[in-house]
Amino acid sequence: MVDTQRSEFIFGNPDFYNLLKQRWNGFKDLLFSLIKSSYNISLIIACIAVVSGLGAFLYVKRNSNRTILNILLTVFLVLFIVLLAVSINLVVMEPRWSPRSLIGFSFVLLLLFYAVIQLPKKFQLTGYFAFLPLFFYSFVISSQLGIFLKNQDEYSDFIISMVAPEILKHNDLKLVIDGQIQYAPRNATVNYGTMPFIYKLAPLYENYSFYWGIIRMNKFGIMSNTYVFGEEREHVVSKKKIYP
Repeated sequence: MVDTQRSEFIFGNPDFYNLLKQRWNGFKDLLFSLIKSSYNISLIIACIAVVSGLGAFLYVKRNSNRTILNILLTVFLVLFIVLLAVSINLVVMEPRWSPRSLIGFSFVLLLLFYAVIQLPKKFQLTGYFAFLPLFFYSFVISSQLGIFLKNQDEYSDFIISMVAPEILKHNDLKLVIDGQIQYAPRNATVNYGTMPFIYKLAPLYENYSFYWGIIRMNKFGIMSNTYVFGEEREHVVSKKKIYP
C-alpha cells in the first residue's frame, strides 16, 4: 500500500490542484520552520550580499542589449531552483519531507553565490565573507541533526530491547502501536524554539499511525511485518485489553 502511493504521480488525479497545493504548503511549513529559527540571522546577512550583487550586476550591464535577457534568465533560475528545492515531493502521491528528498535545496546556495560574483572585484571578498555565517550555520544544523537522529535511534533500540522479551513469548505476533514513543531524553538539549527545523526532519517513527514504526520495532525480525490498519486496527485498539 505504501510503496504504491510513493511511486504514483498526482497528475492524473481529479483532485490534482488541491493535492499540488497541499504539497506546496508542506514545503512552506518546512521552510518557514527554518527561516523562523535563529537561521534567519545568517540568511539576512547573505541576502544583503545577494541584493548588492544583483544591483551591481544590473548597473554594470545597464547599457548592454543583453540586460533584459540576463534578468529573464535570473528569474528563470530562481523559479527552477525553487522547484529543485521542493524536489519530487511536489508531484508524488505520498511526499516525504526528509533530508534525502530535499537535496535540490543545495542549488539555492549556488544561486546566491552566482549573485555575489557579479559584485565588482573590490567588493567580492566582502560578499564571500557574508556567506560564512550561512555555511557555518548549515554545518551546525547538519551536526545537530546527526546527533539528534543518533540519540533517537539509540533510545528506540532501548525501548525495543524492553519490548522484545514479551514479543518472543508469542509466535507470528502482529504489532499495533497505541500512542507514540517520546523524544530521547538526551535530545532535550536541542531546543525546539531555536531549531524547529530539526524536529521537522526527525519524526517519531514509533507512532500509532506510522507504518515505519512497525518496521523500526521489528528490526530484529522477531514478529510479523504486517501493518494492521483501518477498521481492523480500530477493532484491536478498542479491544486491546484482551490482546497480548
